Amino acid sequence: MFWLFGFLMLVLLLITWLLLATLELNVDTRIPVAEICWKTIGRARIWYERDWFVHFRILFFSKKLTLSELKKNPAKPKKIPASENRPSRFKHMPGRMLDVLRSFKVTECRLAIDTGDYTTNARLYFLNYAPYSRGHVMMNFNDENYLVLKVRNRPWKIIYAFFRRSIV
Repeated sequence: MFWLFGFLMLVLLLITWLLLATLELNVDTRIPVAEICWKTIGRARIWYERDWFVHFRILFFSKKLTLSELKKNPAKPKKIPASENRPSRFKHMPGRMLDVLRSFKVTECRLAIDTGDYTTNARLYFLNYAPYSRGHVMMNFNDENYLVLKVRNRPWKIIYAFFRRSIV
């Protein structure tokens, strides 16, 4: 009987660990890299060095591939039969997806834009000092275009935001 209690506690601790571990999305276009990281569990990273590379690490398993290797064997899409009498399960989906997006926290956002036209850059230069974009948007005249974005969330917040509309 004690081993059953121990096993249930282990499963409960594992589920708690998965729900409380932080998810992070990092995008930096100055050095072309995008990374999604589930802290203490794994990460996936894509970057460019003469070719696009993908690196996966989940717990103790790690794999590095080029994107051209992944394109060699494309998956065949399944055909879903169209049914006219199918009920609409997705009528609340836009609102739920918006709630899920609101649950994410942007920790860093920097956007530098140069349109290539001096007059357009001058017209948009006020964005450098606008109240909500100050420090985040930089209009420039020296041919710099980049995006640095860091977003984080926890899985329990995503699940709660998704099901909140059906609970309330």
